[in-house]
Amino acid sequence: MVIARSVPLPARVLPRSPVGRRGSYLRLSVQGMSEPGSRVMASATNVVDGPDYIAFRIPEGRGLLTVVAVVQPGAGATFPWAVWYSALAPAGEFKRAPLNYTHFGIGARIAKTLLEAIKAGGSLPADLVEQLSIVKL
Repeated sequence: MVIARSVPLPARVLPRSPVGRRGSYLRLSVQGMSEPGSRVMASATNVVDGPDYIAFRIPEGRGLLTVVAVVQPGAGATFPWAVWYSALAPAGEFKRAPLNYTHFGIGARIAKTLLEAIKAGGSLPADLVEQLSIVKL
């Protein structure tokens, strides 16, 4: 009778990311983007790590209205709430964030500059506004 001896296999070592556990999780979730069903997982992780500020344009009358919104903290739902600022609502309106809101994220520095301009009734930079996505609600 031969007794098989189990030989331990070498552990697979993943390179550490400089941003720690969160960075490796994001790297692993992005690797499988070409697999079917992976888009659902990617968008689910983006909801948790979604942007704090979003900017987009919506149809208003015969033109487009530029909106800069502050996504509310703890927005773990698929469609979180946000405070929308625009020329029609410089004080802000509490509304649901648009579908796929994570695609409209902007940096905090730019968002704060745009919010100050909206609240003061000033105009927004045309070249920046032209780059914003148009959202049909």
